[in-house]
Amino acid sequence: MRIRNKYRYMQEGGEGGEGEAPPAATSAAVPPVGPFDGLDADYAQHLEKNGIKDVQGLIKQHMDAQSYMGNSIRVPGEDAGEDDRKAFYEKLRKHAPDLIPAPNDPDSKKKVFEALGMPEKSSDYSVEVPEVLAPQFNDDRLSMFREAAHKHNLTKEQFEGVMKEVLSVDASQYETMTAEHEKGIQSLKNEWGNAFDQRTAAVNKLIEGTGAPEQLANMAKEGTLDASVVKWLYDLGSRMGADESLNMTIDTGSGGAITPSEANDKLQEILNNREHPYWISSHPDHKNAVDKVIKLGRSANPDSGRQVGAAVSFSS
Repeated sequence: MRIRNKYRYMQEGGEGGEGEAPPAATSAAVPPVGPFDGLDADYAQHLEKNGIKDVQGLIKQHMDAQSYMGNSIRVPGEDAGEDDRKAFYEKLRKHAPDLIPAPNDPDSKKKVFEALGMPEKSSDYSVEVPEVLAPQFNDDRLSMFREAAHKHNLTKEQFEGVMKEVLSVDASQYETMTAEHEKGIQSLKNEWGNAFDQRTAAVNKLIEGTGAPEQLANMAKEGTLDASVVKWLYDLGSRMGADESLNMTIDTGSGGAITPSEANDKLQEILNNREHPYWISSHPDHKNAVDKVIKLGRSANPDSGRQVGAAVSFSS
């Protein structure tokens, strides 16, 4: 530009003649060239607004943006799948582990638990009690479980889940115990036969008359005593002997009911004794003896209904 100005100056006959240098140009006559001259005005304004003064600053900002993009966490859109959402949560936990601060005071903790599903009152907990356990889980006992759950900040879902598992185990154990109890009682009925009701009544009188603990007395009345306990108590009363003050019926003689085993023993005694009136049709007590044998046969075989001795031939 300076050469052109000199050439024009010489053409116009400037002072100094040929070969003389023209006057020096001032800075006001030639404005300096800016780094972003020629850019669109909007772009130039944007760069200036963001503090970018030269190309080096622009490059640095670009590199920072690339680095930021690499560490950024994009929130999945409404069309994102489960895998993308899972990856988002994992990345969020990795880069911002303290995003949700842990509560450190009772009020803050309570708000968190309530947000998770803890009810406002313990009575708001609900639970379905299995039918077999209904008699045991009255309102007082259920209230105890509800209050304990509320005290320890359980959500409704947690309370229901825990109680469901606990009650399921209890119900299974109760059904097993009930089945074993019924099996034992049935075995004792088979052993005692027609004497079962009489002997269990004697056991109840023994418990009542001796001032046994209330729990034992209630179990005897409800029929929930274990068969082995019932048998032990009856044998104990038998060894003690008949006590009129207790009004116990423990006599195994002809005046009371006898077990199938005892009936069978008595029956065999008669059948083995060929001189017994049962065998002599002309004996005055023959009819009574036959009736006795029939009764003993029924007692010896309470389930079959067989009339032992009815078909036996008698001697004259």
